[in-house]
Amino acid sequence: MIPQEFSLNGKISLIAGTGRVRSRHLAGTLAEAGSDVALVMEDREEAAAAAKEVERWGKRAVVLPADLTQASQVQAAVDRTIRELGRIDILLTIDNSRSMADKQQILGLAVPELVGTLVNPPCLDKNGVPAASQPVDPQLPCPTGSTRQFRPVSDF
Repeated sequence: MIPQEFSLNGKISLIAGTGRVRSRHLAGTLAEAGSDVALVMEDREEAAAAAKEVERWGKRAVVLPADLTQASQVQAAVDRTIRELGRIDILLTIDNSRSMADKQQILGLAVPELVGTLVNPPCLDKNGVPAASQPVDPQLPCPTGSTRQFRPVSDF
């Protein structure tokens, strides 16, 4: 039983990584605390097992198979999470490799862009096309005829 002060009711978590059993356990714990969970993993079987653990707690699970070394696949997973679950409140990454050395360059490029998009989401027109000009600050309004793709994340 998760203590009430650790409640994640209404939160959306995204777990990215290859932690296998750790991912499944973490997904279940987040769901038990009240969070819906998106699972970005290469191993579809392990992702499905983690999703079952989330659903066992009555929470929503979205399985997003992706190669985390490919920025376009990571971005697609983030976009789908936001489309299906509405936003991302908690981002967790799990590395099951012996060393992060081979991933440092990719993380160095992907994380700032991901955080930037979460903090200052793009403005889209009614057809989902990004507006020609984008506000440089999440407090600034979108250009006329466009709205934010989702509410800016302000607490990490």
